[in-house]
Amino acid sequence: MRMRNLSLLFFMIISSHLLGQGQVTLLSKEDIGKDAIEKTWHQNGQLEFEGSYSYGKKHGTHRWWYENGQLEFEEYYNYGKKHGVFKGWWQNGQLDYEGHFQYNQRDGIWKAYYENGQIRQKTDFILQRKLSETCFTESGDEIDCEESLDGIWWWKDEKCFDRHGDEINCHDYYLGSF
Repeated sequence: MRMRNLSLLFFMIISSHLLGQGQVTLLSKEDIGKDAIEKTWHQNGQLEFEGSYSYGKKHGTHRWWYENGQLEFEEYYNYGKKHGVFKGWWQNGQLDYEGHFQYNQRDGIWKAYYENGQIRQKTDFILQRKLSETCFTESGDEIDCEESLDGIWWWKDEKCFDRHGDEINCHDYYLGSF
């Protein structure tokens, strides 16, 4: 415990010295040990990143900021795995995307937005498999999405179906990407 406190104090002294000189400060999680908080700064002194680690893995909240101080990304981890709400913002402060991870897989409704705040895409996932997807123009009109719906594996029947409900070869299904 005493070593961790000394390491943290050393980090704070070095960080304040380097930040005062306008340099980027980077603390690697290996620099402190298994439990750490990592911070980096933009050249202009604004905080760029802050994230915590436990047992050497991402754990808890991780945030990134634009140089103007606006929050850019916010993510949550559970011992190295994406778990919880993930959000991103445009530089103007409007929400860019939001969704939920459950043990490293997208799960639930994911939404993406245009820079003007209008919804661009709404996709429903169950453990990374895309169930439905709706896309919109910047003015809010619904349009066809360019990507097709992923096949969904129905484990009980060992059959796969496309978005129209037609049976397809299960070897042809693939996991979605948002």
